[in-house]
Amino acid sequence: MPDVASGDWDFRELFIAGKRGVRAQHPNEGFFRAGRVVADRRTGLIYKPGDIDIQGTARGDLELAFLYDWSSARVRVAAIDREKREITTAYRVGGESRHFQMNHFEKHPRYRLENHPALLDMPGEWYLNRRTGLLRYIPLPGQEPENTEVFAPYATGLFVIRGEDSQPVQHVHLEGLSFEHCAWRIPESGYAGGQACFYDIQRADAGYWDRRKPIPAAVVVEHARFCSFTNGRISHVGTSGLWVGRQTHACVVGHSTFSDISANGIMIGEGQGRNIESLGPWWQHAPEQTASRNVVRDCLIEQVGQQFYGGIGIWAGIVQRTIIEHNEIRDTPYSGISIGWVWKPKKSPAGQNRIRNNHIHRVMQTLSDGGGIYTLGRQPGSVISGNHIHGIPMNAGRAESNGMFFDQGTTGFTVRGNLVRDVVKSPLRFNRTQANTIQSNTLVRQGETPPIRYSIGFDEKLINKRGNTIARPRDFVMSNHRRLINNAGPRTPAQSSF
Repeated sequence: MPDVASGDWDFRELFIAGKRGVRAQHPNEGFFRAGRVVADRRTGLIYKPGDIDIQGTARGDLELAFLYDWSSARVRVAAIDREKREITTAYRVGGESRHFQMNHFEKHPRYRLENHPALLDMPGEWYLNRRTGLLRYIPLPGQEPENTEVFAPYATGLFVIRGEDSQPVQHVHLEGLSFEHCAWRIPESGYAGGQACFYDIQRADAGYWDRRKPIPAAVVVEHARFCSFTNGRISHVGTSGLWVGRQTHACVVGHSTFSDISANGIMIGEGQGRNIESLGPWWQHAPEQTASRNVVRDCLIEQVGQQFYGGIGIWAGIVQRTIIEHNEIRDTPYSGISIGWVWKPKKSPAGQNRIRNNHIHRVMQTLSDGGGIYTLGRQPGSVISGNHIHGIPMNAGRAESNGMFFDQGTTGFTVRGNLVRDVVKSPLRFNRTQANTIQSNTLVRQGETPPIRYSIGFDEKLINKRGNTIARPRDFVMSNHRRLINNAGPRTPAQSSF
């Protein structure tokens, strides 16, 4: 049996009566804002009077959860000095790049403390003592040991379909299966998150030896063709959900639910970090390895990023002819759908992708600088159409959140027939992109907020705008868009074909 006290088991999630328990935290809701960060901008912060009342660290159990605009970090606390109101971390906070200095985005960044016995003060909270293995939990009303089912995950993955370069797996179909309860143990130096739950690993000498590693997934498909995951469920996991990864072609994810996930819901393709021996980046020297013709349709993706707040509903990296359609994505801390993943308009294999008829709402609930749909890089021949996006709140960080955010290098997209409403900031935003077409969309703006925001110095002539309707909430009539709204989101199996 695995044992916590011996060091071979250290779980970060506890699932109680079918729900994720709350790791003892302070504050119980939301986050504090730091008074300031320490001089090196990396190893601590000064908290505001009255925020923290803890001395010491419970010998390494206490953790700092720290937020940037579009990513998060987690690191053990080395000490708390109540007299100085200073929290000192055991390792540097954040990833390698300079913009992960603690106050780069905001003078008073957000943070929270977790996993200390003094923080265990609300029903539904739990605390794990890593030295003794003692688990403490405050039950919710009606919960008793004899009638409450509790799962502490141990497995780090649940199912893998993986072929080889010369012999891909073909025609493996997972239908009607449910996967739950797996864990991911963050590096000893902490979780230094970048975008979309990729992270850096810090060396003991405070350098970095590995960059842009993705949080793993519970179910992984690689080197595969004509495989599928349908009518299934992945939920209550401490990892990402499903990863249709490198060298996958014509695989289908359909009519499935992805819920209560610590990182990304669904991942397709891969980042640019993998190298081919003696040549260099795979996407430059072996473009035939690009994931292509994969489909995600008629799925519900909700409550992702439960622990790693940069979690995306559906993430797609350097993909070709990928279809993401008729999904409902809701209740996420960051973007709903993100598709990239080469910065700037560099030539890459990515292109001819379709994001259509998705219902995306109540996203961007924690982080900033993203959107219901987020794009990155050159993807010629790609189309975003028929999506219904709403419920985007005011950004809590420095940069605004949008219905759609077209970030650096975005090129070659046609964006047509989408409805974007109930967005506090601009429905669309462009940052250092190239040529794209915006056609026949309905953009509902609030107050004097511009319907389309451009970064400073942006040449607006790069965006070909035709036939778009700009409305205010008082002038917008939902009935006029009923057909689009009804067409967005998952369909019943009778309406869909795999």
